[in-house]
Amino acid sequence: MAGADSDDNLEKESVSMAAVSSELQRIEVREQMLERLCQTDAHFKHQQRGDPELTLEEKSSIASAILEKNPVTFLSRYCKFLVGEDLEYFSPLKGNYEIDFYLTQISDRLNSTKNKLTVKNRRFQAMKSMVECGEYFSDAEMKWRDPYLYEQMIGQHLTEQERQAEIDKSDLSFSNILMKHLSQQEENQLYRNLRDMEEGQEEEEEESDSDEEDEGVEEGMRQDDCTQAENEGGDQPQISADEKRLLREEFLHIMQERFISGQDRQFDYSTVDGNTDYDSLKIREQDEEERYFDDDDTESMDAVTVGKG
Repeated sequence: MAGADSDDNLEKESVSMAAVSSELQRIEVREQMLERLCQTDAHFKHQQRGDPELTLEEKSSIASAILEKNPVTFLSRYCKFLVGEDLEYFSPLKGNYEIDFYLTQISDRLNSTKNKLTVKNRRFQAMKSMVECGEYFSDAEMKWRDPYLYEQMIGQHLTEQERQAEIDKSDLSFSNILMKHLSQQEENQLYRNLRDMEEGQEEEEEESDSDEEDEGVEEGMRQDDCTQAENEGGDQPQISADEKRLLREEFLHIMQERFISGQDRQFDYSTVDGNTDYDSLKIREQDEEERYFDDDDTESMDAVTVGKG
């Protein structure tokens, strides 16, 4: 009997210690949650104009009081600011309909954010691979995808020699050019329509302004317009090599951002967004780096051993 009582006491003590440990961990989660919450732009208290901003301590005190008095009110007010680690604090309260409702909302939001981040990371890894190994981000391919942006940022600043140098002699078959032309025709037409609309609006604004001017001012404006037209009819002013390089880098950056944001209509994003292979690229890079240093350390040890021999 004594042995059984001793075992029961040990079991109770073990359960008690586990409960204490769990509660201490919950308290730590609570403190971290409140500290994180106070760093956000969440609303803590109605203030009058001119009142000093609340300190972090005041925000924490207000949020803590709400949490202690009514967890449901706390969740309804601050659920959009909570993160996955905070859910652990509310685990003992599960089973309450309102608590479960807000916890589900938080989980759904976090999962949606995680999925969006996963897709963005996969597209970024795919983009890096295509920049290094493929043709998708070559000047020629980007020019086909957005000829107008290319012309504005790069093409108009090329010399005749540079224009000739960028022509791909192996890509001049009629069928290849026709296919690429047709694939871009719809987007190019949309661009032209938008451009014409903007130019039409500008002309209407200029006409409206002109009607309000006197005749002398109108004559001066017409002379300025003629001068501007003459200047535009001439050669484009040459820019420096550094300016050309910066414009080219900016053009590439725009095209890369467009790809990552999913705006390349002709690209099949399903080959990337659902491809888990892109998730392991970073891990593979780390493994290769670790193997490299491991091999380097092994060679160093072998050299030391040979030296001693």
